[in-house]
Amino acid sequence: MVEQSTCNALVWGSIPHSGSTKNNYTEVIVLSKLSEIVHYFKINGLDTPTKVVSESLRVSKRHVRRVRAKLSNGEIKSPRILVLDIETLPMEVLVWGLYEQRIPAENTIKNWSILCWQAKWLYDSKFYGRYVTGKQAINREDKSILFELHDLLNEADIIIAFNGKRFDLRKIKTRFILNDLKPTSPYKVLDPIITARQQFSFSSNSLDALAKQLDVQRKSHTEYKLWYDSAVYGDEKSIKYLFNYCRQDVLVLEDVYTKLRPWMNHINLGLYVETDELICPACMNRNLELKGFYYTNVNKYQAFQCKKCGAIGRRRIAEKIDKPTLVSTAK
Repeated sequence: MVEQSTCNALVWGSIPHSGSTKNNYTEVIVLSKLSEIVHYFKINGLDTPTKVVSESLRVSKRHVRRVRAKLSNGEIKSPRILVLDIETLPMEVLVWGLYEQRIPAENTIKNWSILCWQAKWLYDSKFYGRYVTGKQAINREDKSILFELHDLLNEADIIIAFNGKRFDLRKIKTRFILNDLKPTSPYKVLDPIITARQQFSFSSNSLDALAKQLDVQRKSHTEYKLWYDSAVYGDEKSIKYLFNYCRQDVLVLEDVYTKLRPWMNHINLGLYVETDELICPACMNRNLELKGFYYTNVNKYQAFQCKKCGAIGRRRIAEKIDKPTLVSTAK
């Protein structure tokens, strides 16, 4: 515990198919149905009864069983999209006052650390997460909870994190290097707060405010005392409450992402799927509606809208334009 006689403060500081089979699997089940079955399992889980999947998608039970088996043993792969959130403990520093203070680094008593993290694969029901003990919280020791997180980031192709580019992922990488963990495999980042700021004019872009405005589930209640008691006293009850609070944040983030997804400059999920068919770049759905053309200065492209998520996309290859006199501006 920090002596209260000193002037101290707590601060946070500045889905391809991997190979052919004997009967050429891609000929046995058309790619559109393969994708639909894979997506259905990703949303509802691999333990969904075969009959339910078969009747919902109007495919044979044999195809459903084969896709489930191949998903289980890794023969069919789709983008691994991880929804992630962390909670951090504040720094303890010596200060001379409350306002307009520039705090020298040597005034640091204890640095910040990660209190807990929660994660889940997009639309999957299983959660992954770890939190520190009370003693570890007091000493700002988080190495024991980083190894599993490091493994998950190594598996992920894409990470969804709210303000993740500026906060969560930079914090995580800082704790990785300070605890002698190596860089993870490369991944892309989807950050809903960037879309909220660039595409809209919401009254507030906080996660809870967006959840309220978009009419999805809300964040759990929290207060500063929970972080204070965790950091200063190592209070186990407060730590576990914040761990569950972090879990709810992941669920809220998943809902907010789903609402904002059609408006996002989304990572092209078609790059992760081996197919010659048109698919939605945001959700990989194949039920698309043609929506005229997308024009550049010198080309036009067939545009479409996904009937499932609503995202707008266009073909990669331009339409043939028979205008030999067409010119573009020189810059």
